[in-house]
Amino acid sequence: MFKQKILLILCALIVIFLSLEISLRVAGFLYYFYKINNKTLNFSGKNTIRILCLGDSFTFGVGAENGNDYPRQLERLLNENYQYKKFIVYNRGIPGQNSSMVLKRLVHNINTYRPDTILLLIGSNNRTVLEDSNYYLCKKAETGKIINFFLKLDIALSKLRTYKLLRIVTLNLKNKFKSITDSFDITGKKNFEESTENLNKVFIGDADKKEDYLGAAETLYIERKFSAAEKMIKEMPENYKPEDKRVCFLLSNIYCEQERYDLALITMEEYIKNNPKDPVALFNLGRIYYKRGRTSPIAKEENFEQATRLFEESLPYIDSHNLLLKGEVYFNLAQLYLDKGEKEVAIKMMDEALKYRPDNSVFRQFRRVILEPFLSSEENEIFDKVLYYDLGSIINLCRLYNVTVILLNYPSENQNSIRKEIAVKYKVPFINIGSGFAELLSNGYNYKDLFSNDITHPNANGYRVMAETVFEALKQQI
Repeated sequence: MFKQKILLILCALIVIFLSLEISLRVAGFLYYFYKINNKTLNFSGKNTIRILCLGDSFTFGVGAENGNDYPRQLERLLNENYQYKKFIVYNRGIPGQNSSMVLKRLVHNINTYRPDTILLLIGSNNRTVLEDSNYYLCKKAETGKIINFFLKLDIALSKLRTYKLLRIVTLNLKNKFKSITDSFDITGKKNFEESTENLNKVFIGDADKKEDYLGAAETLYIERKFSAAEKMIKEMPENYKPEDKRVCFLLSNIYCEQERYDLALITMEEYIKNNPKDPVALFNLGRIYYKRGRTSPIAKEENFEQATRLFEESLPYIDSHNLLLKGEVYFNLAQLYLDKGEKEVAIKMMDEALKYRPDNSVFRQFRRVILEPFLSSEENEIFDKVLYYDLGSIINLCRLYNVTVILLNYPSENQNSIRKEIAVKYKVPFINIGSGFAELLSNGYNYKDLFSNDITHPNANGYRVMAETVFEALKQQI
């Protein structure tokens, strides 16, 4: 009797599942039939195509002025060449982002931007930025096999409408109750742009509103409008001077983003003249020297030595209530010594950082993953597994939301790209960005024509090459 009840329940569940699956398929068929055959849809603004670009600093546009990143140039190319369609290309590249971070924020970004297509260029930071990384998830061989099994199972089940519905509902509920800080939120950006249009009318000449100048400049900085932020600071009332700490730090950060390191150094040094024992200022000045040393081969060792001196000089002035800063200084020293090739000293500095911030997962993982094995072949295999897992999961999620995902490779890659292998494995489009750069370099171009001073990120011309390569590939699908 009990077995019969169980059998009846199972049969009822199967009938319910089949009924739901058939209903969803019929509803989907009717919807698409109506959409295709209703001619009025072509005249109601539905011809807008949204493209979301996800990635790291290569998507964000490091190395070029605002407006010359590849997503912005791609948007211009698309709209200039297709008069009867409107293209909106969103740039959600975040410098220092790894592939696990993209996966973590994917549902939020899909719900926010509602893209038709996602262009994904990610992975260059996986070995150095370990925040939110799925490194330990992929570390053990047996774990890797289990992950691979569930990725394949997810692909198979995604063909069922019922499974897709349940997955989307679950993901949306999870995303709804999860707090996500996003300074580039569309609504916030729109409100900010509307408020800054009338900024001069409201604040110019009103000394009582001087704080609003700096607040607006900081928001412009977040929006990556560096020239506008600098102008706003320069237009502040006279009683706001460059040696004021908040102004000084903001200006130096603006200059660093623009790679105007000499001005950034002068700005910080003016402040330090009157505040020689400010550990945060000394640390910030050291960071400027460190950035200049990393982005320019000229006087690299001299810049690194200055950064080392300033980091070490800041330590005695850090009081016992600011141990987080002391940990941050030692962490930067560890990275600096690693760049200088002094691995053993880097490990000592990292151990010091962990004394002050023992619970910091990024510090622990940097010590364990980067310094100890120094990227052994075994560690490289694990990071390849991480990329496979993250990109595979991203592709599966995009399929749930009926979003086309296209993988890109980096300018320095041309052949044997792991991203191409993943694209082939998961049967998604792949765009070989490196081919355009390789062709130009073989035809007489040099690196200075295409790359910024750091010899890694493209300049405005390089991002134009990226945009044109993507545009040519997209023409086959538009």
